[in-house]
Amino acid sequence: MRIKKYISSLLAVVLCVTTLALPVAATQVTSTPASVSLSMTIGESVTLSATPANITFTYSSANGGAATASGPITVSIAYNLAAGHTGVSAYAWLSSSTAALSGPSSIPSTSVLAAINGGTATVCNGTVSNGGVTSVASAACGNVTDAAGSTHAIFNVTNPPAGSGNGTSTVLLSMNSLGNLTPGSFAGVINFEATAY
Repeated sequence: MRIKKYISSLLAVVLCVTTLALPVAATQVTSTPASVSLSMTIGESVTLSATPANITFTYSSANGGAATASGPITVSIAYNLAAGHTGVSAYAWLSSSTAALSGPSSIPSTSVLAAINGGTATVCNGTVSNGGVTSVASAACGNVTDAAGSTHAIFNVTNPPAGSGNGTSTVLLSMNSLGNLTPGSFAGVINFEATAY
């Protein structure tokens, strides 16, 4: 019995020592929340590219003087727009109505024709009425009607949905009514521009 008492006392001491040695549970402490605002702005965009960079014409004095282009110009348009636009259009125009190509003599825009997307070639003598485009008067090429009513576009999407879109047009140039041209080098520029309105 004495041994039992001794063991009981020893166990009581061990339990006391063990309980005192156990760490006390800490209480949880939490900070107040901090907020950080997040934002992102994506602007509207319209881009256009035209390839190739150079077109060469081959002249023939037959049939009153004509010239054919080395190939079509491919015009690629891409856009990313908010809702509410009535159209996306692209336009082509020559740098001058009186000297679309200059050299020993001037070739006027009325002698330059453009076939849009394989359609009938029409004379480059239009004027773009869309206020956002910087074309030369009486030198626009194209026969596609835009949402603003101009019939001199080369590409048009009416009421584009919000978001991104794209399109491609081909422009095949030719010249006629050139007469008998004096030999020499002739040079000019055709410009392309796209706009959303």
